[in-house]
Amino acid sequence: MSHFSIIIPTFNHGYCLPRAIKSVLNQTFQDFEIVIVNNYSSDNTVAVVETFKDSRIKLLNFRNNGVIAASRNHGIKNSSGKFVAFLDSDDYWYPNKLSALLNYCNEYDFIYHAMDHNSNSGRLGKIMPRKLGKRPYIDLLEYGNCIANSSVVMRRDLLVDLRYLNEDPKLFAIEDFDLWLRVARSGAKILAIKEALGVYWTDSNNISHTTESDFNKINYLYKLHEPYLNSFEKKFIRGSLAYKQARCDSELDQLDIMSKYLLSLIFSRNLKIKCKSALGIAFGWYWRRHQKPSMQ
Repeated sequence: MSHFSIIIPTFNHGYCLPRAIKSVLNQTFQDFEIVIVNNYSSDNTVAVVETFKDSRIKLLNFRNNGVIAASRNHGIKNSSGKFVAFLDSDDYWYPNKLSALLNYCNEYDFIYHAMDHNSNSGRLGKIMPRKLGKRPYIDLLEYGNCIANSSVVMRRDLLVDLRYLNEDPKLFAIEDFDLWLRVARSGAKILAIKEALGVYWTDSNNISHTTESDFNKINYLYKLHEPYLNSFEKKFIRGSLAYKQARCDSELDQLDIMSKYLLSLIFSRNLKIKCKSALGIAFGWYWRRHQKPSMQ
């Protein structure tokens, strides 16, 4: 049994997958297995994996029908490490990643860390691992996902207890956030490490902004978790959700709708949301007042 099982789902990423694999093979701590779950890629993915002559690499061909959580679950169930680490096929780790986390694995159930954010056009910044508050579950619901998938290492038995990732298609692209929420709700011991131990990679041609579809997914996720909240927490989180909707409307230039959401939050009991809402309304008023009239 390996100490770490690294799960790498992939689809048509033959051009960048070698970088991810090499970043694991170059770890200073070498007790691991790599499980690559290939969603029947039509490119050279299989040939790329076969160039690595390492018995610790396992290639699984698996059709996930558009549900990446299914690929991750398939990889987890076909691995044996005491701890499970996630790595997206376009991301990669620094050589000290596993050795740095090894020191904490016996004390914590779930560990995540900072990631440098790079693209083919250069460095974009850093994804910082916000330290969760005294109530991690409420913290994540209120402030959103601060955990990069490729930074996570967690105990296998915790994953089993939580019945793995949710394969609901409506959670596409946020199934990881749903898992983090369930981890937090379970009372697991969670650690955030400020050191960047890997790189989150974004293709410069695919950098996107929040869309209405993105917000609808988050709204659906919140409804799944509402039954676990008391009445005060529900009101508190709904206020936060309304603020997120207003921000989404702002990005979509739907300022009238944004203002309605923000106005409804002026009397919120959440002081941070109340202040942000007031500032948002002021910004919307200023923007409309000073924007140039459109040409007729």
